Amino acid sequence: MLNCQFLLLLLFPVAVITDSTTATFQRLHNSKPNFILIFIDDTGYGDYSFNDHNRTDTPHLQALAEQGLTFDDFHSGASVCTPSRAALLTGRLGLRTGVKSNFGPFSRYGLPLNETTIAELLKKVGYKTAAAGKWHLGHRPPHSPIHRGFDTFLGLPMSHDYGCTDHAGYDISCKHRFQDVCHPKNIDLADPSVCHIGPNNPWNESIPLYRDDTIVEQPVDLTTLSDRYVTFAIDFIQNVTSLSQDEAPFFVYLPFNHMHVPIGNHRPSFTNTSIDRGVYGDTLRQLDASIGTLMQALIDLQVENNTLIIVTGDNGAPSDQCEYGGLNSPFTGDWLSNTYKNGGGTGKTTTWEGGHREPGLAVWPMHIRAGSRSSVTVSALDILPTFAALAGVEVPAHRHFDGIDISSVLFDQATETSRTALFHPNSGCEGIIGEIETVRIQNFKAKWRTGASSTGNHCNSCSGGVAPDVYHNPPLLFDLDVDKQESMPLPSTDSRYASVLQSMRNALNNIYVDVENDNTTVANYASDTSMKPCCNASHRFCMCEE
Repeated sequence: MLNCQFLLLLLFPVAVITDSTTATFQRLHNSKPNFILIFIDDTGYGDYSFNDHNRTDTPHLQALAEQGLTFDDFHSGASVCTPSRAALLTGRLGLRTGVKSNFGPFSRYGLPLNETTIAELLKKVGYKTAAAGKWHLGHRPPHSPIHRGFDTFLGLPMSHDYGCTDHAGYDISCKHRFQDVCHPKNIDLADPSVCHIGPNNPWNESIPLYRDDTIVEQPVDLTTLSDRYVTFAIDFIQNVTSLSQDEAPFFVYLPFNHMHVPIGNHRPSFTNTSIDRGVYGDTLRQLDASIGTLMQALIDLQVENNTLIIVTGDNGAPSDQCEYGGLNSPFTGDWLSNTYKNGGGTGKTTTWEGGHREPGLAVWPMHIRAGSRSSVTVSALDILPTFAALAGVEVPAHRHFDGIDISSVLFDQATETSRTALFHPNSGCEGIIGEIETVRIQNFKAKWRTGASSTGNHCNSCSGGVAPDVYHNPPLLFDLDVDKQESMPLPSTDSRYASVLQSMRNALNNIYVDVENDNTTVANYASDTSMKPCCNASHRFCMCEE
């Protein structure tokens, strides 16, 4: 068995950096800035004007991009909700944390308690912490946010399509007041006229809004949700900055429910305001305006110059939601549609670039160069190590991390990091969930599996087509520098083919050997219908009021 430290050096060798390029990030280490982490749900790389100048629905985020650094090559830690959030908050892949698929409405547990979150780390060095948004890492104590390092929480326990609301919108049709339409997930496939309504069906429960561990609204009013998250965050920041005698720094985690379906639940003032994106664009404009309100509040509270803001997303847009989903362009995974007539999904839940390539922004006035761009490959896994370094707190020594400190990229425009490989786990569409099926090294990408054996879980294309589940040995190799659409694998006759293939195989072997020698966890996915979040158990749909 290889030595663990040697394996870590194979995976993440120490970069050689000159004194002239290290001055800024070394000086900022242990500076304890405020942190705001904005995590947008189910969003596409191509939705934003800072990535596609033809887009017009995000003027406030465009202004934010002009104040800081835009990432061209930012990736989520997984391609579906729960594993991506676990990777973000722990800096570790699901192979290590055990969190490989979504927790559901009846889940008894959540993110394993021996895993350490960003909030828990920052609390150790005096940070005040708050979360507002979608949690999806366990809704019952001790797995809920206020037991995982956050002082306070306002938000939903999971995705807002895990049940019903009283608002119209794509992918939702439960109307609690009348119950006259069946939710798509309850429709009998054999007889579409049959709707399966029952007390233990999670899709019949209304969606709750929590304040800490208490349900304060059920069903939640989605039309004002993003605004309420921002108001909650602003009030928290104001209280910390005005009441703290020791000027404690703060960490605010904002995992917005937008742009996950159902969408179209925005305030009426945004209806028909998008030039070319319909209800999706209208909803994106509301999210953008909410973020704009937060940015103005930072200026008004005079904390903007000591606050590092990171904006990214949990996974790419789902291919099967057509005009109600985001744009993953130019990362379209064309090999699938070129190979199979009906195509298949290449967005959310997949390891095509559209599944995990995310918009990425970093802003910190006077420290991050305004209007800059970086092509360095970075990941949501890197946020914990980076925040820890800036806050001056050691990461737990008894486990391995898949993220790295990217301070040199943020502050000194470094064009490379110590990362030698980035690993993308299978997040759905058949195969072995959580297993590494895709590896990225520099501009090359190896994909060992494509397609799915059945529809569902966003595995089908917008037209409903699904590609067969196929394992590739050798893997498909793509050069992303010249083929962002992943349309033409590198031919075996290419002079680079043999060396790239060997590097990919070595990296895949190394990660599994490293995990074998790590302190890993097995997440408990046990469920119990009594675990459903319910305001009023005597009501058929758990509603607080009629």
